[in-house]
Amino acid sequence: MQSLLRNSVLILALLSLASEALAEDRTFNNPRTGDGEERLDWCLNWARDCGKPVADMFCKKWRFTGAKDFRAESNIGRTRLITSVYDIDRNVVCNGPNCTGFKYITCSGDLGYKQVFSPPALKGYRLDICLNWAKDCGQPAADAFCRTKGFSNSVYWRRDPYVGQQPTRVITTEQICTGSGCTAFATITCT
Repeated sequence: MQSLLRNSVLILALLSLASEALAEDRTFNNPRTGDGEERLDWCLNWARDCGKPVADMFCKKWRFTGAKDFRAESNIGRTRLITSVYDIDRNVVCNGPNCTGFKYITCSGDLGYKQVFSPPALKGYRLDICLNWAKDCGQPAADAFCRTKGFSNSVYWRRDPYVGQQPTRVITTEQICTGSGCTAFATITCT
């Protein structure tokens, strides 16, 4: 019993140290998209919602609460919109010499491990990517999942690249998808 108590105290101490380490700021120079190939574009949508919205989304992906500081860099060549990283069906890139991306992003604040579900599940099955059967996929389903966990919405999600490997459950109807076209979330971060 004493050994179990000692191990529990040690585990709590390690978790506390890990939490403190995560709380430190981190600067990402020349931040790149999920696959690391293209630089992160300055805008969330073409020439709209630029700077802070993208920097905050990038930081939340790395489990920080948001961006503390960031700077643009012009004429860097090929960049990818962060929204195309979330949805593999979108391939939104700027592919010219005049593309603008981030020179750096400094992230701060620990988002907390209790807000990250990887992989998210529902009643024993992987969570289907769609809110309704083959409709309203991605963000709507991730937001609905976060609300079931007591959060307001999702700030980051990623689709599992291995389509049809496991059965999935649709969150609204609880239908189970077993075909080769079923797609699940790999991760969801809630806030």
